[in-house]
Amino acid sequence: MNARKVLVVGNATIDAYLKSVSYQIKDNTAHLKDENSGIETKIECVEELRSGGKHFAKQHLYFALQGFSYEERFGGGGVNSVRELSAIVNWDISYLDMSTPSLDTSKPGRTLAGYLAKLGITPIFLSTRPIPLNLVLGTRHDKIVLKSPLLQQVELWEKQSDLQSLLSFIVHGLGYNAILFNSVKDVSLAEYIVSSIADKMAVITRSLPPDFVIDRVLPFCLCQFNYDEFGYILYNRVIGDENDRFQAAVEGLDQLRLMRRLQLPVVVTLGKNGALIATKRETYHIRLQEDKLDQVQNYLKGRTSQLTGAGDAFAAHSFRAWLLNANSVDIAIAGNIGAVKFLGYKALNKDDFVIAEIGVRKPKLYLPLEKVF
Repeated sequence: MNARKVLVVGNATIDAYLKSVSYQIKDNTAHLKDENSGIETKIECVEELRSGGKHFAKQHLYFALQGFSYEERFGGGGVNSVRELSAIVNWDISYLDMSTPSLDTSKPGRTLAGYLAKLGITPIFLSTRPIPLNLVLGTRHDKIVLKSPLLQQVELWEKQSDLQSLLSFIVHGLGYNAILFNSVKDVSLAEYIVSSIADKMAVITRSLPPDFVIDRVLPFCLCQFNYDEFGYILYNRVIGDENDRFQAAVEGLDQLRLMRRLQLPVVVTLGKNGALIATKRETYHIRLQEDKLDQVQNYLKGRTSQLTGAGDAFAAHSFRAWLLNANSVDIAIAGNIGAVKFLGYKALNKDDFVIAEIGVRKPKLYLPLEKVF
């Protein structure tokens, strides 16, 4: 394995897992009740809530959860990815975040910076905003994530060039030769990364504007979306049921190919249905064989130990495969295996997957995409 010096860039969170709490979902509101104390609250979000979704709350959840008992865990896309990457490679890895090196209040004295350092990961925090508190509800089957609003960034630099100089020192001065950025929310930070070094992977969420993603990120980075986020970037909404979302993703990839945005592979993760991976010339659907999928689904039923982070683990494993010059199909297979193993099911190998090439589909359900741009 070639020596690498890798920088993972992200936006950390503290994820709250409630204890002894029942909840009901109605429209865009989650109603919570502590079964021990009887305390009740409701959390309104900006859109209708649904299983498997990530939704932005209208208020900071720290205030909404006062009086409730919950377990805190360090999370967020970049943190999950760098933690998984450090477990599967012997590379020099650092983590960069615009937030503070936050304190886990459930364990006095435990900071995210210290936690990462103990894993052998060099922490770099620029402390321009506090880390948000997010709420995770349900089980693996019906998980819902409620996200606190992102607090406004504190401007520590009088000029944008000051931030660029600092990033130049970090990226080039410290000698990184590969970057994985996951859920980055700052356009100025993302723009610098995109134009910095050659080997880059981006895990895309709604945090960045769609036109910026399509014009500035897609042509220059190996990119990963889940199919909800892909729908938001291309169509400004989540598309229908799983079959509709699959169809919309295939059509969207075809259109991006026609727009010459697929200079590097693009992965769209599909949950239990595997992943799509598209290159300049073709799109492949990689999924588990039916009998193996049944085994995995039966194993995962009711598990609560790993409710978040499978997509971030997918990114770490596919990023590793890409840096080791794997072909596009093997990149997607590596990501799928890594995500399932992250959830606890270890008995997977390449032969457990079905690989299907998808032909070009004429847009009919969700396009034209030009309405987005």
